[in-house]
Amino acid sequence: MSTVDLYARRRAGFENRLASSLMPLRQAAHNHGGRIVQATSLEAENIVITDRIATHALPLAIATLETRVLHDETLALMSTVEARFALTLERWKPQREAVVHGAAQERRYL
Repeated sequence: MSTVDLYARRRAGFENRLASSLMPLRQAAHNHGGRIVQATSLEAENIVITDRIATHALPLAIATLETRVLHDETLALMSTVEARFALTLERWKPQREAVVHGAAQERRYL
């Protein structure tokens, strides 16, 4: 059984959970519209939030970190998300030196 088969089902209370998930996003858009960003790692949970923002045309930016060392599949997913939700992801790109430094720091802890 695939993950989609396993989890893409409506369970009791689905509509209420869906509606309640929108409240904090609407409130954030109302209180901070134009100054708030959903930072997404493109994981399933983040895509749900992206869907809520896009479906309800909330004035919230959506951004992801593009480290310049992402897998081709991740880069393709960014384009898929943009096409699916008719939006443009802000792609935050750290300076190359910062990525190299961060990778060197991480190796120290392995």
